[in-house]
Amino acid sequence: MSYYWTAFQSEWAMDIVFRDPDQLRRLFPQLVHLGLVSFSSPDVMRFMGKQVSPQGRPYGPHMPAVVSDRKVRNEGVRIKHRYGKNSIKIYDKAYSERGAVLRPEFTLNAPGQFRVFRHKTGQDEGPMQWRVLRAGIADLHRRAEVSQKALDRYCTALAAVDDSACLRELTESIEKRVRWNGQWVRALHPFEPADLMLLTAVNRGEFTINGLRNRDLQALLFSRQPASKTEARRRSAAVSRKLRMLRAHGILQKLPHTHRYQVSEHSRLILNAVTSAQRITTQQLIVLAA
Repeated sequence: MSYYWTAFQSEWAMDIVFRDPDQLRRLFPQLVHLGLVSFSSPDVMRFMGKQVSPQGRPYGPHMPAVVSDRKVRNEGVRIKHRYGKNSIKIYDKAYSERGAVLRPEFTLNAPGQFRVFRHKTGQDEGPMQWRVLRAGIADLHRRAEVSQKALDRYCTALAAVDDSACLRELTESIEKRVRWNGQWVRALHPFEPADLMLLTAVNRGEFTINGLRNRDLQALLFSRQPASKTEARRRSAAVSRKLRMLRAHGILQKLPHTHRYQVSEHSRLILNAVTSAQRITTQQLIVLAA
């Protein structure tokens, strides 16, 4: 008799330990608020490595539903983002005098939503291609990679939260003109439509790991393709000026030996705060202030 071992469900988690449990108690409500208010359905899909159009629409005719919710349990509070049968969540636990634990966790029930670079099933030779991730244990290594990358993207987005500074203090530095490389650069106005669109674009989840390029930003800021080469050059120059402005304010930093840019660690906090603030309602502000 031969056996075919499979993993019906897999869970991949990380434990982030806080030596001071009060620090996690103070921080976790902000993480819950950020996860529920700021992370849209396209953001959740990007955390799980799925491609989304520049307009935030998923590719493919039949895509699983995306649902985010919050649940209070005896040992703590958890927020969960479901993408079909797969989910990513974070919760606090194990409060004691010695510390507390913040645990992000990725649960994989539908491996077919992901791909693995392998031979054709039943063959040990021949061309390798990106094929559907199987439930068999032969693809467990890829499950681990997919799960860890999803947690990395999710935690990177959450890591920008900070309850030690108010919104005014965070945005004050970018609302003043600065001198950079011998020239003055105008101030940013994060709640004006044009600048808000620019800041939201560079803060998208898919740029977290590999960074963004001039052409990536063009695709998000312009709704149609350029009609001529002249217009294409003008767009490229306009986006270059915007990138220069963001670098001058310290929001973007250039990746060495590339034409890619990445949001700086401190500026991720500013961008997440601005994104959250422009979505929050008056009633939510009253509840938070109570």
